[in-house]
Amino acid sequence: MKRKKIATGEQQVLTARPNSQPQIITNALSDSDVILDNLVRFAGEFGYRQVVFPPIEERKFFAQAPAVQKYYGDNFLGLSGSDKDLVFSPTHFLGALKLYRETIKGNDPRIAKWFYVLPVAAAQMNPLQPTHEFGIFILGEHSGLASAQMINTVTDIYRRMGLVEFTVEITSRGCGACQKEYADILQDFASGLRTGLCDDCEENFKTNPLAVFDCAEGTCQETLANSPQFIDFLDEGCRNGLRSALETIDDLGIPYSLASNFTHPLFKDDILFRIVTPDSADGKPLGYGGSYSHWAKMLGLPTGAIGFISSFEELAKILPLEKRKPAHKVEVFLMALGVQAARKAMVMYRDLQGAGIKMAESILGCQGIRHQLKEAEGFHPEIALIIGQKEAVDGTVILRDVRSGMQEVFAGDRIIEEVKKRLGK
Repeated sequence: MKRKKIATGEQQVLTARPNSQPQIITNALSDSDVILDNLVRFAGEFGYRQVVFPPIEERKFFAQAPAVQKYYGDNFLGLSGSDKDLVFSPTHFLGALKLYRETIKGNDPRIAKWFYVLPVAAAQMNPLQPTHEFGIFILGEHSGLASAQMINTVTDIYRRMGLVEFTVEITSRGCGACQKEYADILQDFASGLRTGLCDDCEENFKTNPLAVFDCAEGTCQETLANSPQFIDFLDEGCRNGLRSALETIDDLGIPYSLASNFTHPLFKDDILFRIVTPDSADGKPLGYGGSYSHWAKMLGLPTGAIGFISSFEELAKILPLEKRKPAHKVEVFLMALGVQAARKAMVMYRDLQGAGIKMAESILGCQGIRHQLKEAEGFHPEIALIIGQKEAVDGTVILRDVRSGMQEVFAGDRIIEEVKKRLGK
């Protein structure tokens, strides 16, 4: 399947569209903010550390990875204003591996569990609108156990985020010896069937027969539906690695499908898995995971890597609306009207947080009550606390039950006790 290319010299310009109607801009989390917050939180709870690195690279960096150039196209989005030939990275797994290489420089390799959510862009985007890549990696380990742990991590994160209907499909790319043997067998199988294959598949059969399983043409996949199963031709070492991963996945109780004949051009060997959902755009998998050891070796790393990459935007599209809520619900929203009230509110906010109450606030800026109530709605709190100038002078606070709209005035020194009672704490 060929990607659309943009003619040389064609420029893309980001333009701002003025709003015809005034809008209230709040600090409340949008759907994508909430999803990102939950994704970062859940990955962190699994012991993965978020890493951030520049989303740009020198163009020559990708010259050592022709498979990446071929997969993402030649039209990398160039950046001006530098004496170096910089491009916006279309994927960041190489950047993560490079950062790991720099981290362990001069030291013995150690296991690192990292994740990132970084913007990606390519010249063929029209209009130009960067998306975000979610990548999660176990670096310094290459084993069936590490693959099983990665599958467990990804599936549990997605379930906790509210993704219910999805399938884990698992296969193995084997090693160079396995692939050579299978390529010969596949060529024999397809020798009398090539009339049903597209031109790209015909060409791939000459150089890389396994690539035919990447083809998006339905007729090609129908032609290959009854082809020999690749996993039947794994050598003993590759078979044992796959068995180790599957046995661990069985112990973890993770449902999966052993789907032999699928592949991905960026995964060169060993275990490969993908997450498939009924709502995936154009039937495409939500993400692919497996061994990145080939790329680690290319960058001079002495150890392996297991990872998973997915589009953050595609995940956000298919999550149920009711699941687009913060992982830790805001219980109380505190707002202040005026400078003196803001000072009182800051002390109260600190004390309420110290009492174990989950808080959000609108204290600075001296915004009007309409703006602050609108902002509070975005956090879905049970209680809103309001301190105006009168309350600041009197040492009181207005407690508003968000569900009923009822309001009462309480002494400031009683508010923690009253809030905890209403929250059942």
